[in-house]
Amino acid sequence: MNGCALCPASVYADMAATIADYIRREFKIESSSSGIAVGPMEIKHPITIPKVLPQSEMLLHIKAVVDLSIGKGTLEFSVISERGSTGRVVNAACSIKYADSKKWLNEWMPTSYLIKGRIQSLELGIKSSNTQKFLRDTAYRLFTSKVEYSPNYQGMQEILIDTEELEDVALLQLCCETNVGFFFCNPPWIDSIMQLSGFVMNSLKLDSGAFIADGWESFQLAQELNASRAYRVHVKMQSMQENLFVGDLSLFEDDYVKVGMVKGLRFRIIPRSLLDFLILREQPPVANQQFSNTSQNSVSSKQSSKPQQVSDIKKEAHQNQKHSTDIWRDVLNIIAQEVGLPASQIEKENKLSTLGIDSLLSLTIVSNLQVRLQIDVPRTLFEDCSTIEDLRFYLDNMTSVTIHSGKTYAASEVILTPSASQAGSGITDKMTAFRSLIAQEIGIPADDLHDTEDLSAMGLDSLMALTIAGAAREQLGIKVSPDILPSQSSILEIEKAIGLSAQSTSRLPAPSLSVLLQGEPKTAQKTLFLFPDGSGSASSYIKLPVTDLNSVIYGLNSLYLKAGPNSTFDVEDLVRAWVQEMQNRQPKGPYIIGGWSSGGYYSFEAANLLIDAGEQVQKLLLIDVPPRNVYEAMPKEILQWLAQNNIMGSGASSPSWLVQHFESTLTAVDKYTPTTLSDGVSEVYIIWASDSVISQKDAEPDLDFSVHVSCFLLQQREDFGGNGWEKLLPGSKIFVTKAPGSHFSITMPPNATKLSHLIAAAVAGDPLGVYSYWPVPDCDSGRY
Repeated sequence: MNGCALCPASVYADMAATIADYIRREFKIESSSSGIAVGPMEIKHPITIPKVLPQSEMLLHIKAVVDLSIGKGTLEFSVISERGSTGRVVNAACSIKYADSKKWLNEWMPTSYLIKGRIQSLELGIKSSNTQKFLRDTAYRLFTSKVEYSPNYQGMQEILIDTEELEDVALLQLCCETNVGFFFCNPPWIDSIMQLSGFVMNSLKLDSGAFIADGWESFQLAQELNASRAYRVHVKMQSMQENLFVGDLSLFEDDYVKVGMVKGLRFRIIPRSLLDFLILREQPPVANQQFSNTSQNSVSSKQSSKPQQVSDIKKEAHQNQKHSTDIWRDVLNIIAQEVGLPASQIEKENKLSTLGIDSLLSLTIVSNLQVRLQIDVPRTLFEDCSTIEDLRFYLDNMTSVTIHSGKTYAASEVILTPSASQAGSGITDKMTAFRSLIAQEIGIPADDLHDTEDLSAMGLDSLMALTIAGAAREQLGIKVSPDILPSQSSILEIEKAIGLSAQSTSRLPAPSLSVLLQGEPKTAQKTLFLFPDGSGSASSYIKLPVTDLNSVIYGLNSLYLKAGPNSTFDVEDLVRAWVQEMQNRQPKGPYIIGGWSSGGYYSFEAANLLIDAGEQVQKLLLIDVPPRNVYEAMPKEILQWLAQNNIMGSGASSPSWLVQHFESTLTAVDKYTPTTLSDGVSEVYIIWASDSVISQKDAEPDLDFSVHVSCFLLQQREDFGGNGWEKLLPGSKIFVTKAPGSHFSITMPPNATKLSHLIAAAVAGDPLGVYSYWPVPDCDSGRY
């Protein structure tokens, strides 16, 4: 492609399977290992080799980490330029999972007839012209406009395609060459299987780019491939979102026995300009114009030995600074154009991810920097920088940068400092943005937010305060306690309390599914995600004091906050959204998650989803959570009693939206049945509330204490052990402890201080031993 040899995805798949096969032969896998599933696979930076081979060697570094106890692992593929090099870019990454291949065959058998029907429909479609037929030579000739395949990779013999439905089927004859090398699964064979998906996608005419596969969810072969057999491949692709298509591929033997599958094959539309950047066209090397004036200075020194005057040096420094500022303005304009915002609205505190800069968009921007501004930066620039300020600092301190004018400067000469007016406007801009956050959360135009108006009368409540405080800390760098907002009646009082003065206008997006509760994301060593209780609001945790400066804590908010009394949802639905939000904050594990009350169910289910996706859950924190395998969902009569007695809130009457979300939560929890998580969670920390709400003798006569969870929530307890969680987490190390307060007051002062210390201890791995290992060993028998 573009005159370069491109490493196909099939090579990554074979390398992953080869390593997985080696591990299962050399080590004992505690789970069934007859089958190897490769995926999710993500191809981040394609490996290419020009036809004219470079003089220096290129080494492929593969890092594999496998947990033998659960039969899962991860692999990373990186190209390095020299032996012993520590700096490298991850070109591709995937997971591997051992399984029972016979189980796959049994799972596929009941639905194979459906795909057989689709294949027969494609065959009948030839008569009605709904289906087009291509033979081998014609098909691969059509491919040559995008990519050229060597004969060993040309396995498709006949293709039937319905371009309207993005569906096709092909007859395969795998190459029989014996001189291609020794492989666990021959890459040309894997590639021939997967090519069909690319054929149907690139049958759609794109003048401005091409469809490029960047990975899949899972690749499974239940039987060894055999070149003497004929196979059929069926693919159905679907448009999932703009520029993204996803589909499933099925592999059959001639008698329609399904023997392989690729789930979640992904194709993205890559613009031609970006494609040429990703896979550079072969061309003669061009000397870079460096951001260093060494060559010009050398020439000047040969022409004249006259020392440079101080005034000349100052003048040149001023010119250099002005020119560098011009470059930054051009860089900022390119970013603004790609993210769809005016450059004036992009501030140095803005996170690149908040601006919507993902991996594809970052490559587009880097491409534009190279092509339009001639700035030579690495493709991983936006992976190394998290904010606009980081990006500018990086560019300021580069050893060499290519610039559009050809004039060059030493990096040490470039000084990018804000003007006095810019420095003076920093507080103004922050207060403007802060006002916009408040106005946006209340739901009014920023211009309608008057200095002395009572914010509580405008609807500002504790949930809004939490969201605003989290956004202010994360986006603007303003540390605001959520307690300040409700306690100050007007915007002027808030300005005075946080030391800012109000001026006019800017607008930044507020967070939705998650808010920053504690810590500094840039410096934190560990990240904790806390799932909400039945209120659905992260405000449940705002009373926890900061006790761990090395960790950052994010609180999650429900999609259905203030959705009204008729809103319904499932535990699984909520958790899927939250897991996606977590991965936006922290793309890869190991994860530390937890929750109080219903938040424990959410975090347990999140652990299930993460582990199924090949991620590692390092710690699970359960804060006074009655396990669903032992206890019922809370009866609504308990909820009503709590609301009437102001036990759910902080002393004030419980707001209607909170009660409504609690009711929807009870319905969701009632339908929820957790599945045993045999392995995957390394450590589980359980914190039990040690006090009761009421005593038996004071119990309301209308409350039914024959319901076990009612006793758990309201009365004094005696069981502070596993309490049933050990049955849901049989493969995890479980640690237990107690905290002051009842189920409903454990997160409120003064109990919140002790709880915060216990949470910090769990995150740190309990270095002071405040937890007890469960189950407690039987001292007499030496058994558990």
